[in-house]
Amino acid sequence: MTRIRKSGGYRQLASFQTTTLIYDATVWFCEKFVDRFSRTGDQMVQAARSGRQNIAEGSRAGATSSQTELRLINVARASLEELLLDFEDYLRHRRLKLWDSNGPEAKAVRQVAWGKKTDRSDRTDHDRSDPADRSDLTKLTDEQRWELYSQWLDHADPAVRSNAVICLIHQANYLLDQQLDALEAQFINGGGYSEQLATARLTKRAGDRRQAPVSAFHATPTYRSTQPVELQARGSGSGSAIEPPLRRESGSVGSSTPKSYGLGIRCSTTAAHRDVRSVAATEKPPVCPRCDGLMTLRTAKTGRHAGSQFWGCVEYPNCQGTAEV
Repeated sequence: MTRIRKSGGYRQLASFQTTTLIYDATVWFCEKFVDRFSRTGDQMVQAARSGRQNIAEGSRAGATSSQTELRLINVARASLEELLLDFEDYLRHRRLKLWDSNGPEAKAVRQVAWGKKTDRSDRTDHDRSDPADRSDLTKLTDEQRWELYSQWLDHADPAVRSNAVICLIHQANYLLDQQLDALEAQFINGGGYSEQLATARLTKRAGDRRQAPVSAFHATPTYRSTQPVELQARGSGSGSAIEPPLRRESGSVGSSTPKSYGLGIRCSTTAAHRDVRSVAATEKPPVCPRCDGLMTLRTAKTGRHAGSQFWGCVEYPNCQGTAEV
């Protein structure tokens, strides 16, 4: 069965691949330049790890919850912001230079990614199909991507390493901001998982109702007369039919207890009533009069309308909009 919403695929995301570079660079930076007994080193590594792992977790959680995916991607964004401050603090406390964002050093780091998106229309078909072609960073392995940045990330000067990681963090933050915007737009236009699941259920139930035989909704019970045979014959012979009273052997009016009407025919008044009402499930769900959202078929459990069906907003209890069937 195909899932309503697909999930995963995070390994092909540029944001995940960039944060993997940041995580690896942070671990090796702290091992070489930060005191291993310092809490700062541990906090930097944990922030870098959170920035990466929450992207993966959010991608998987998106299968059943748009809000969870948005929340986890935002946690990743916040963790990278914390890591950015840690690297800036490292440079400031040691009076090392912070690269200008428009300086030649920072542009050289950014050009690694930008340079892979240049116009390649003048290249031959053979060059375009070359498996060693690195024009698309998302198709490279982690080791190949590290090699592209190794001249900065493996540098002996901690200032160079720190500034290079800061450039990568800015790139990852930009990618995550774009990802959050896309997820929000997807939620607004297509709704959340709960809405999509309710819509799919209503569509499935409507299809089942259309395929059900008509006799399932129009069963006619057979009744047995309590009048003597002679009276029945006399009534029919005189030309005026005598209406024989019907005998109900058990149950009371309004009860869900099965009742017998002779000849072994038994039925449930409440169940039959519910079957007739449920035919309304074939109708197209109306729009909520309060929030303009989707509505789903519900059954009243209490009150004088208990057992009857009505349209209720899928956002209940946040929205209490209702409509008659």
